[in-house]
Amino acid sequence: WRWWSPQRIVEVAEELGADLIVIPTSSLTRVERWFLGSTVERVVRLSSCPVLTVPPRDVEQREPGLRRVVFATDFSDFSDRAFPHAVSVAERFAAELI
Repeated sequence: WRWWSPQRIVEVAEELGADLIVIPTSSLTRVERWFLGSTVERVVRLSSCPVLTVPPRDVEQREPGLRRVVFATDFSDFSDRAFPHAVSVAERFAAELI
């Protein structure tokens, strides 16, 4: 998927009826990102479903599960629609919702 365009990633998520897109943040250098743009940023802007970004770390170094879910809001209708998703993720992992 690494070479897929942001539009294609969003299209596939819509075709599959995805509830969430999980995408690693880029390990590009600042110069590469300036020239190529940020795929992650475009996916976040284009997607109609929530997008969870994760840093590109070795998965085995991380503890399984979530401890805290942070919900950021600008009090818009979009934020209101995202809130139930944050609650659902927090409940699923018995995580604190901040």
